[in-house]
Amino acid sequence: MRFPETYVDLSRKTLQEFAAGVREEMDRAHSAFATTGTTVLALMSPDKKIGVIASDGRASGLPYVFDENFRKIFDCRTGFLGGAGLAGLIQKVARYFRLELSSISDARNEVMTASGSAHRLHAYYTAALSAISQEEGIPGGISFLGIFWDFHEERCHLYQFDGMAKFSRSKSAAIGSGSIIVKCDVEDWEPKSTKDEILNDARNMLRKASGKDLATNTHMFYGVIVNGVFERGEEVLS
Repeated sequence: MRFPETYVDLSRKTLQEFAAGVREEMDRAHSAFATTGTTVLALMSPDKKIGVIASDGRASGLPYVFDENFRKIFDCRTGFLGGAGLAGLIQKVARYFRLELSSISDARNEVMTASGSAHRLHAYYTAALSAISQEEGIPGGISFLGIFWDFHEERCHLYQFDGMAKFSRSKSAAIGSGSIIVKCDVEDWEPKSTKDEILNDARNMLRKASGKDLATNTHMFYGVIVNGVFERGEEVLS
């Protein structure tokens, strides 16, 4: 007797397909020179009803620039994720993560929680890092930020995935080479209460990073969550 697929079956199958494709992506990195995507930062309001995640658009393997308009911010059913590191793997992780999140949400007839989304992103993140660590001669790696809206709690959750760890952040986080430049600004940031204020602070931080970090440009991609409503956009910082 053939039973219908459950969300567990869908999750397992999608992750297996992703793992099979990582090897192909690593082979391409060998032949095409690894690219580095930076900088990504995320900021939340004090009540966590508003969240902003933003990045620049430069993909480079210093000293070479491969793309000035590379998208590092991706929307999903529960919010946004931003990636820094090997460009091909960022795209691969984002594509499979978004596919699985939609499949599981449809199978359950409800959107996943922020915690559930974070656990699924962590599964792809660790699988990709494992492939990188097994490939000698592959430089760099990947990092992710996830800012997800929890429809039950009605607030944002911010997760940083770095160094094989998963942990939640209270108000802000940054990844990528430019995060070194703005680290103090991000860590010492005083949360604002409106979308425009938070988005403007993100602009200023990216503008500062672009002036000092060769891997960061002034093409800004962003995702915004305001009380469960998602918005994404891009602009060139003056």
